[in-house]
Formats: sequence, C-alpha cells, structure tokens
Amino acid sequence: MEWFKENWLILLSIAIVVVAVVVIMVVAHFTVKKGEERSSTRDLTFGAVCIAASFALSFFGYTMPQGGTITPASVLPVMLYCHYCGIKKGALVCVAFTLLQFMQNPYLLHPFQVILDYFIPYLSLIFVSVIPFNAQKYNTLLKENKSTMASHNGFFIGAAAYVVVRYISHVLSGAIFFAEYAWAGWGAWPYSLVYNLFAVIDAAIAVGVGAALFTNKAFNAFMAKSFHAKKDADGSAKNNEGTASGANKG
Repeated sequence: MEWFKENWLILLSIAIVVVAVVVIMVVAHFTVKKGEERSSTRDLTFGAVCIAASFALSFFGYTMPQGGTITPASVLPVMLYCHYCGIKKGALVCVAFTLLQFMQNPYLLHPFQVILDYFIPYLSLIFVSVIPFNAQKYNTLLKENKSTMASHNGFFIGAAAYVVVRYISHVLSGAIFFAEYAWAGWGAWPYSLVYNLFAVIDAAIAVGVGAALFTNKAFNAFMAKSFHAKKDADGSAKNNEGTASGANKG
C-alpha cells in the first residue's frame, strides 16, 4: 500500500494514457476504411526505426532552464511515419513515443500537469496522420513532371495543428503550475507565453527539415515506392531520379 501511496501520480497518469489509447483506437476504427491499411513487417520495422530515431534525437539539443528542449528535429521521424502510414498505425507510434518521452525524465507535480506537459504535446503528433500522404496526387504530379510538394499538404496542415496544440498545452501548464518561476516583473501568463516558444521553435525545425526532404527527388522516390504509390509512378520516379543523377554527372 505504501508503494501505491508514493506512486499514485504515475499510476493515474498511466491510466489516463490507457484511456487515451482506447479513445484513439476507437476513432481510428471508425475513420479508416476496412482493409485500407494492412499491417506488415515493413510498417512495423519502419515504425520501430522512427520511434528509436526520434527518441535518440530527443536527448540532444539546447535544454531550457526550467525544462523543455530545442532538439535537432527529434519529432520528425514520428511525423514522417504518421504522414505516410495514416492514423491507425500513426496513433500507435505516437502513443509509444509519448510514453518514452514521459519516462525519459518526468517532472511530476499534478496529474493535469503531467497531461499538459507530456501526453497532449506528443500525442498531438497524431494530427499529422489525419490527412496522410496523397498517393494519387503524387502520381498525377509526377506524370505531369511537376513538383510533388502538393501531395504532402496534409503533413504541413497536421504539423500546424500539432504546433498549436503543443504550444497551448505547454503555456497552460506553465501559467498554472510553474507561475513561481516567472521572471521578475512578469505575470504568469506573459512569462509562460514567451518561455514556451521553445516548443514552437523545436517543431519549426522539424517541419523545416521535413520540407527539405520533400523537395529531394531521391527521398520522394524511395518513400513513394515504399508507401502507396502505384508501380508506374514508382518507375517514373526512378526515371526522374536517374535523369537528375545523369544531369548532375554531366
């Protein structure tokens, strides 16, 4: 009983996560068409690699004085997985990554503080999978020899939603639970609004790197071949990649 008294906050937080997972899976079940997304070794492997890469990158960067880190695009691998694999598989990866972030270096004051600082910010990565990679548009643009960036519009829309939700969540936590750390002459809300801009910067780095990847023909060809795009489009992607390589050699 003593152990439960000392760790009730952790147990409550885990229980909340479990409920969140159930809700996400129920929503995914009713929003994804039957047979649309099939599990495969490739997807599982890619998901594991993305989680590992994001978690490893989260250990590097500039750590803020009162918590929070500006990392070298640590959330990007998870975002890419969500973008290409859709909401059903993306939800599981986001939950796994959230739990890893929570266990990495938790600072626990209150159940709602835990939700605002850990669960909402990282679970909100699921927004990137709401409008996944548009294979049909990618194929069309590729055949017309146009930029395929428009096929990734969902990534940027979801990323914007993720940034907004993450920032608001951190601001609420800062103003409610960390008001005592406000700079001299600053109120709790102005302090939290400014301090938590680190979350926007961190996310902006990930989105910027993601945009750079989407402009790379080799990256697009590889991901198109691996996820959703038709064989004829894949062949065109390879041909374009080969033409670009030949042009570079010349």
